Amino acid sequence: MQTEGAEHHLGETGTIMTTRQTDSTEERVARITARQAVLVALVSAVAGIVVAIIAVGGRPPASETEQMLNLLDSVRTLTSRNQQLANQLAARQHWLIITGVHFADSGAHARLIATVDGIPTSFPSAAAWADGDAFPSDSAPLLRDMHQHQVRFALHYFLPHSSLRQAGSAEVLTLPSVPYVGEYKLYEDPSGVSGKVIARVEYEIRTSGPAP
Repeated sequence: MQTEGAEHHLGETGTIMTTRQTDSTEERVARITARQAVLVALVSAVAGIVVAIIAVGGRPPASETEQMLNLLDSVRTLTSRNQQLANQLAARQHWLIITGVHFADSGAHARLIATVDGIPTSFPSAAAWADGDAFPSDSAPLLRDMHQHQVRFALHYFLPHSSLRQAGSAEVLTLPSVPYVGEYKLYEDPSGVSGKVIARVEYEIRTSGPAP
């Protein structure tokens, strides 16, 4: 039974893992944008009242005019702050982008496990297995407010007329800055850092996502 508000991933042991997600950056930005739309509407309404009074030859009292102008200034300030906050939230969200997985041997079918900051996520996200000769680009959001990321990859795969195999590496990369573009080698010995290379993972970590 699936849990509402949770994502399910295939772990390195082949088991299904569930990770509960907090509100996404898109949801938080959407709420800010909605509040900003209300403020803009209020500005338009107040401005419309002033214009209407002037258009019919009237003139609002000086005290009311000052209050309206103060309200307009306050709304403009809040709108600007909301936009700044929305931009900051979007900038803090980092994404892992898988741009390619290249196999030494053709005909493989595979599932990639990316462990970033201790959180495993598996790819492809839209199928059980990916064609190793045309592994699709994919993406996943990472933990927010991380100044650097630790990355490791592993692979479950099988070739024609073979059983399920694993490839990996003991190497854990610490990425000092974002954006970052890298390549990770997956070896026949999943616990090694050398030997026969089964596949190469090309990836990026950046603030824009998901990948198209």
